[in-house]
Amino acid sequence: DEGSNDILLSLDCPRFPFPRYWLLTRNDADKNDYTALVMNLIKLYKNVDVPLSLVKNIVSFEINNAYVTRRYCHRRKLRRYPLGQLKEKVKKFPWDSFLQEVVGNDTGIIIDDNTKVLLRSFDYLKYMASLRNPPKEGRAVNYIGWRIFYFYGPLAFPALRSKITEFRSLKLNESHIEEWKKCLFITNDVMPIGMGRVYVEAMTRMKTLFAVQELVSKVIFSFKYMLSQAMWLDSEAKVNASNYLTKLNTMVGIPKWVADDNTLDRYYESFTFDITKDAFFTMFDLATQHTAKYRFLPLFQQFSNQFFRSHYRLGRLVVDNRTNNDDLLKGINMRPLHSFIFPGHIADLYLHRYNMRQALVFDVNENALLLPAGLLQPPYFDPNVPLAINYGGLGVLILHDMVREFFRFFFDDTDARWRKRTRCINNKVFRKTEEASGSLDENQEHEVVTFTMMTVRAAYNAYHYALGTDDDDIVPGGSVESNPDQLFMLSTVRTLCSIVRDRNFALVERRERYASPTVKSR
Repeated sequence: DEGSNDILLSLDCPRFPFPRYWLLTRNDADKNDYTALVMNLIKLYKNVDVPLSLVKNIVSFEINNAYVTRRYCHRRKLRRYPLGQLKEKVKKFPWDSFLQEVVGNDTGIIIDDNTKVLLRSFDYLKYMASLRNPPKEGRAVNYIGWRIFYFYGPLAFPALRSKITEFRSLKLNESHIEEWKKCLFITNDVMPIGMGRVYVEAMTRMKTLFAVQELVSKVIFSFKYMLSQAMWLDSEAKVNASNYLTKLNTMVGIPKWVADDNTLDRYYESFTFDITKDAFFTMFDLATQHTAKYRFLPLFQQFSNQFFRSHYRLGRLVVDNRTNNDDLLKGINMRPLHSFIFPGHIADLYLHRYNMRQALVFDVNENALLLPAGLLQPPYFDPNVPLAINYGGLGVLILHDMVREFFRFFFDDTDARWRKRTRCINNKVFRKTEEASGSLDENQEHEVVTFTMMTVRAAYNAYHYALGTDDDDIVPGGSVESNPDQLFMLSTVRTLCSIVRDRNFALVERRERYASPTVKSR
């Protein structure tokens, strides 16, 4: 709530040096090759022979961890719990001291049972807690050492980097990543705020931002109209839904404080180094420490809740010579979700390091829609293409999240009125004539079909609201030119397919700056 000083810590499931699907589907030859890679890399660094049994334990530990993660974490949502509940479920782990050390003992935070944590699975954390017991503890320590070495080693030793690149190219069919992109990856990891600013200034134009704002307004209007016509909603619910959407907080681009030079300078004020003397690892370490501190510290040093909230809520954070650095950063971070987007994703999206959709957020609890600058590019949005492509792209993306979250959390369907009235849609699609069984799988299937059709309908209406009485452009296609509605549907299908692809963890890869996206096969 507005006056809350609560913090939220995420205890998410891990990622792996190599994709989890590869670890789970590899054959014996792949496993042997991976074992040989680990051994050769460690040997190349330490210049001594490494016991084969130790390397096999590292690889086996990682594969087993991949299986456990697949079982307990796959497709499970992050949910919020008080730390006290986690301690009751997973008892054999010192959660208080562990989390206190993570956030720092000099931050003024006291971790207690009321501290909120995000997690996907108690079972996975039970597994992690069991690793503190011998002999698992020794294997876990060796594996952590391997992960640290795998991350830092290629940054300093070209020989390690070339071997890893060769292996990933052979086993994962990965194309070679240019050195300048690797440099950007590293910089973005340790200076996400600065990288976000650089990307936006280089790639985003005011024309794009205005066009997106117009698209968002049409999408929201279309969704409101759809709700007003819903037969399964009573009049009071329709009014509440309309009022809720009217107050929707929308953020497009980057936070205004990131675009302010004075504020950004103060954010990096304590990050100092001598580029002519300091080694790469010195600068990397300093940047890492700064990022870790200022991602957490300002959230916790809320010794006063009187900092001018209107400044950051209205995007007018005032900075002068009398502004204390702690107060400044506290003001930046004491914010509702909609007033800030984590800029780290901005550069990541441009370089296609992650799935492009990950940064789009509709938070129904805070009634906030976040559209970071990295998302405002092909294949989802381009101000210079026909409107049909943009509404079938970004419009469908927005509504896909909005429709689901809005219906699941805003409306009470305890009487199954909505499900009963929309059952005919599901039956038509799957050509069913029998009565519904009411099973969990069938209900989920029903939600997917109905929500998808509502998404497409609302996006289509928004597209025609945007057109008004004008005609949209058409795109030549062979001997027959597609009409605007066909173009909208093609763009919609592509977007929906990308959502399915993202859900199954297949990445979108762009080999050239202006190349069309291609799906990387597995």
